[in-house]
Amino acid sequence: MSLTVSPEVIVGTFISILLAIVAYFVKQLHKDFKRVETNLSEVKTTVSLIKAEFKGINEMMNQKVDFLEKRLAHIETIIFRTHLIPSPSPVEKGERVVGDKLKVYQVES
Repeated sequence: MSLTVSPEVIVGTFISILLAIVAYFVKQLHKDFKRVETNLSEVKTTVSLIKAEFKGINEMMNQKVDFLEKRLAHIETIIFRTHLIPSPSPVEKGERVVGDKLKVYQVES
């Protein structure tokens, strides 16, 4: 009894091995895509949390700046009223405001 291997058997075996390898890599690729999808959803959640946190911090900083501006204005009015420090007028300094520019001129005595 002689064992002969025909070319069809060799080609069939070779094609089966190649298909098994391709199936293995497709399976691994599918697992990787599932992991990427999971990681992407985690990243989106984290980004939305960070964005909300920064928005809250920005609003709080704006409130603090507004409060400090009002406080400074109040302190300036108290200082000007108690010490009777007149606010300098442009005419006394020899300056005149034209539009949004400041022009200097000679004050005649």
